[in-house]
Amino acid sequence: MLGRLSLFVLLVGALLFGALLAERSSHAGTSVHFLSVGQGDCTVILHEDWVVLVDTGPRHDGYDAGDRIVIPALRKLGVRKIDVIVLTHPDGDHAGGLSALAHRYRIGRVLVAGHFSNDEKMLSIMRQSGLPVGKFKFVAGHSWAELGDLRLDLYSPNVTPSTSANDGSMFVMAGVEGAAVLLTGDAGQEVEQGAIAAGIDWDVDVLQAGHHGSKGATSRLWLAATTPEHVVFSAGRNNVYGHPHPSAVLRAIQSGASVWRTDSVGTVSFRLEEGKFVRVTNFRTSRSAP
Repeated sequence: MLGRLSLFVLLVGALLFGALLAERSSHAGTSVHFLSVGQGDCTVILHEDWVVLVDTGPRHDGYDAGDRIVIPALRKLGVRKIDVIVLTHPDGDHAGGLSALAHRYRIGRVLVAGHFSNDEKMLSIMRQSGLPVGKFKFVAGHSWAELGDLRLDLYSPNVTPSTSANDGSMFVMAGVEGAAVLLTGDAGQEVEQGAIAAGIDWDVDVLQAGHHGSKGATSRLWLAATTPEHVVFSAGRNNVYGHPHPSAVLRAIQSGASVWRTDSVGTVSFRLEEGKFVRVTNFRTSRSAP
């Protein structure tokens, strides 16, 4: 029996996803949750009965946010299966929780930028997850997919042999009813400039600050191109990197956006209401991140 994710349209070609769970999640409407996972990223996008995760939280030194934070949060949200996971890049603070999720949930597809197809860190993460190789799809350039009325735009930057994993991060824009959220992994300002030059309409309601709010990301040009009403900084409390950097926070404030920080307020959630994403405060994770 073909599941609801049987047809996933990409600009690089149509992909037949095959059989999936008929099991349905108990959430309704559209919401986005930037989980407080410590120094790392995991964002949950819920649309009707679709579930999309962008990154999976960190795993390091015996701490697995996938197990301790993400799974309890998904349970609280009523998630019973995950249709799509997008791994922006192979760093452990973004992809470390994949294995825990793979052992708890049935997962439709894991999408990865094509330039990481031979990356040893990414290949190790794939092996450790225990997922069949066929679950992974490598995409390149500007691709898009439709999950019901939700459109996912996936943008993989141009890379060279000297490009860092951070600057190879895949951009993910989720849009529905004229509203959109945008995540850029750990990409820096030069990559942002390349994304602007790509000619894509990046206008969004909610922007996740690049690289946890580092000094070298979320430039004024990028803020002007994306025009967000909200900027979310995902970072761990008292992290050793000093994220988010005061200059990045100031740029976001000066752009006119409302600023939200997971290191100070915890999980940051938005719900689609009348064609725009508005912040909601009635969501809490079961455990707090270190």
